[in-house]
Amino acid sequence: MMRLFLCLIASIYAATSFAAGGSVLGERSVKFKKEGATLSYKQSVKVYNNTDQTTLPLNIPSYLFKKSLKNPQFNLGSTYMWKSAFESTVNDTLLSQLNKYGIDTLLLSPGTNGIKITDFLTKAQNQSIHVSRLLSENSYAKDANGVQKLIAKMQTLQYDFPGLHLNIEPHTFADYKTNIPFYTARMDSIYDVAKQWCDPRNMKLSVSIPMHLPIQNATFLANNNITAYIMAYENTDQQKLLTRTQLLRTTLGNNYVWVIRVSDFATQQDLLDAVAYLNANGVSRVALYDFSTISSMF
Repeated sequence: MMRLFLCLIASIYAATSFAAGGSVLGERSVKFKKEGATLSYKQSVKVYNNTDQTTLPLNIPSYLFKKSLKNPQFNLGSTYMWKSAFESTVNDTLLSQLNKYGIDTLLLSPGTNGIKITDFLTKAQNQSIHVSRLLSENSYAKDANGVQKLIAKMQTLQYDFPGLHLNIEPHTFADYKTNIPFYTARMDSIYDVAKQWCDPRNMKLSVSIPMHLPIQNATFLANNNITAYIMAYENTDQQKLLTRTQLLRTTLGNNYVWVIRVSDFATQQDLLDAVAYLNANGVSRVALYDFSTISSMF
């Protein structure tokens, strides 16, 4: 009976809406539904902005509608933020900028100001911005006791971060190319202990990886549902980079984010064109490195 009642209410709502001419959003939603297509995020925002912004979309997922209410000027996805940027700017200004850029995931190295961190995390959660605690320390992969150092560090982490992000880059070591099997195994161990630490705390684990990450590591990440941030730096030819990483991305499945470095691009439009190209070629999640350079370009 309840289902029948809800269907009746929905029918009455649709009939009255279209009898009055309907909204652009309603007409577009029905059109997409009939064609069997799904509104992308950008389409959702575009359609929403063409209405009086009082009508709930008929077939746009709730998480997209929630984000469209923010009406960001750009839709840039994710970014990294270091201690200097975080501590030098008041929280409300930071959150305003994140919303302007359309950033819904922040990888944050916050420093030690506990009052500021707690306030920021509370406000970010209220504004549907996911914040992962960023750990960037190569010695975890280099030192003989590196894995134990990582475990000790994680045990000291404070505050209620909903996620953890590891930025560990053994490929920068002078001996990496001659010891790839060793570092591959070391990174699997690091991923494993971090995953075991995050899971019981309901924290989402993600990691930064190079474009030439060994497939063994990529397979481990995929099998353990660890999101990989592919660092696609130093080349603005996105088509070439996508071709180069085809096997890596196939191994990771859909659980990756494509990271482009803002400083690699000469203009804001060049960067936005790259993001648009990536989106059009199946890369749905993009991150920009890093927040300070975003704010200087945008």
